[in-house]
Amino acid sequence: MVSTSELINAVRHSSPSEDPLDLLATAKAHSEELTANADALVDHFVAEARQAGHSWTAIGERLGVSKQAARERFADRATLAGRERFTPRLQQCVHAAAVLAQQHGSDEIALAHLLVALASNEGVAANALHRLGVTPDNLSRVAGLTTPPRSQTASAPPHESDAFRCALRGATLFAVERGHDYVGTEHVLFVLATDPGSSARRLLEQLDVDVAGVKRELAQCIGDRVIKRRRRDRRPRNCSFCGNPNTHLCGPGVGICASCARLALEHDTR
Repeated sequence: MVSTSELINAVRHSSPSEDPLDLLATAKAHSEELTANADALVDHFVAEARQAGHSWTAIGERLGVSKQAARERFADRATLAGRERFTPRLQQCVHAAAVLAQQHGSDEIALAHLLVALASNEGVAANALHRLGVTPDNLSRVAGLTTPPRSQTASAPPHESDAFRCALRGATLFAVERGHDYVGTEHVLFVLATDPGSSARRLLEQLDVDVAGVKRELAQCIGDRVIKRRRRDRRPRNCSFCGNPNTHLCGPGVGICASCARLALEHDTR
């Protein structure tokens, strides 16, 4: 568990200055990221529980809520547990991470394998990392994933670590929140770089890559969906009393022309 003091130090480290307002803004950003990651963590294990055949009643009991509340909150998200939204490039990166883990004799696929795979395969994430000065070679070096001897290759396929699955799950939820109907390498890189406790983020920091830089490089790809709606003009086109087209709004859905307004004032003063 990350302590409060560690979080405070993280805020001070990433804040642009020691100004209290800058620290406050940075703390707010960290808090939002932690909340999103906490939600993604619970969502991940709710999805696993559903895949294992557990009922919404049982899940609700463990969460301290009713069956209906659990279903309403998690049902849609649980359906995202599959990876059918992954782009072909992201699927390729996931496979490459598994191959890399096996080549290095690891029994699990870690975030380091995923980050190196993102940098090594073509895609938005690879291009962003390249512009930030991150190459597959220097990333592999700081991650300790230099070319291993052939004898080190694991015989059995490695399993996905909890951190690996949580990152992919978080990327899926992040994509949905952005209004995207796909999950790409850019979503995964964003989640890895913005998670304060991520080992992948620490690897990037060793290469002098900060969160702000990653966000800046991915801004055009992961920007919030903007829904533009034309505001309906509810002002009546004609006077509600005489039909005169030159009206002023005098109430919800009610218009009045100058003549009728003058008559109303004259009536009130009698």
